[in-house]
Amino acid sequence: MWAGSRSVFSGLCTVDMFAEGVLLSLLQLRMGTDKRNPVSSTEGWQHGKESDLSVRRKRRSRSDKIMQKQKSGDTIITTHNALWCDQCLSFIGCSTWNNTAIQAVITATSSNKPPQKISQCPEIPAWSKERHFLVKSGVPGIGPKDSQNDLMRKSITLEHLQQCYPKETWTYIFTDGSAEDATCNGGAGVYVKYPDGTDDRLSFATGLYSTNYKAETEALRAAAAHIENSPHLSHRVVFLSDALSVLQALQTGKDTDLNNLMSNLTRLCMKHTVILQWIPSHCGIHGNETADTLAKEGTTYAQNDRSTTYSEVKTIIKAKQQNLFKQKNPHSNRNDPYHLLTRHEQVSIFRLRTGHNRLRNHLFHKLKISDTDQCRCRTGSQTTEHLLHFCPNHESLRKKIWPDPTPMSQKLYGSLEDLQRTATFIVKSGETI
Repeated sequence: MWAGSRSVFSGLCTVDMFAEGVLLSLLQLRMGTDKRNPVSSTEGWQHGKESDLSVRRKRRSRSDKIMQKQKSGDTIITTHNALWCDQCLSFIGCSTWNNTAIQAVITATSSNKPPQKISQCPEIPAWSKERHFLVKSGVPGIGPKDSQNDLMRKSITLEHLQQCYPKETWTYIFTDGSAEDATCNGGAGVYVKYPDGTDDRLSFATGLYSTNYKAETEALRAAAAHIENSPHLSHRVVFLSDALSVLQALQTGKDTDLNNLMSNLTRLCMKHTVILQWIPSHCGIHGNETADTLAKEGTTYAQNDRSTTYSEVKTIIKAKQQNLFKQKNPHSNRNDPYHLLTRHEQVSIFRLRTGHNRLRNHLFHKLKISDTDQCRCRTGSQTTEHLLHFCPNHESLRKKIWPDPTPMSQKLYGSLEDLQRTATFIVKSGETI
């Protein structure tokens, strides 16, 4: 184990800790007799070649000196293959000396002092303590947005708030965050409604590079800090936010970016009952709309070029790439019915959309494996548009499948029925896509 090691042994080397034979063996290895360090290269005090017998004698003599110093309780410092005694201020078996080569210090004492107990952190971080605030990420009766109109969602939410959090005894804190293109110039807004009828409004910027998630988080953090010492604050406090992702992250407690927010909420819980309640967005709830206006106002303020977290950088890059994709693919649709087609139909539609297919135009101009790009009808180049719109060889089939004039965009990017018609046309035409 020690023969192949070039590192300096670190630890407390005393006679009480190591047997004399083990210490001697260790010193012999560290004097340069291992395979990687021949004696001739490590014995810096040796000016000429010496016999093996002479080297062994010198090494044994040094070992005896070291053991004598060790038994007396002197402090020994090792540096590479040299040993230093702090009593006689001399080197014992000195090898090549280099002031910058000291790698470890070994302190040996004759007294056996018990190890000192390491003092614990004086205070556990607030976000590591047991959370006493409650997070509710839903409102009973609120369904998918496309299944309920705004008036219905507003009515259900207000009824739930009045039933669970009466305005007479609860402080309402509406928060919202906003960012341009969800990636930059963030702003946060806070609207506080106290039971005595007074209110507070906050609006501020959250950073040059800020996501909606970050802006929403900063709004909640600032709101908790703002009301902590407010004279109007009631014992019961409810935060009302439409940032579902932030509330869900607070429930799990695994996002370290929320540590400051959780710290503020935990302090607030020491004197107050705190609940964070999700509410639907943009359905006409006065407090939520006010906070949204304040957040948009915050995006216009001077922004600080602060550092960003790893998750924020990923979100910003992803958003920018999605915007770039939408610009290059204006017909792209996240709910594209293309995904509902069969595998064979998907292949046909995909090849027609991209132009990477086996039509002659692509084979001739791109792959250079066709003699011509002309369609078999000899009326034009065999492209996707020519095949679906103009080729006279398939005119009767075209009128049968599309009785009415149908634009190219509808044939390739329309509804599920439109795409199925196009795929059927390709199959019945006999063309190889």
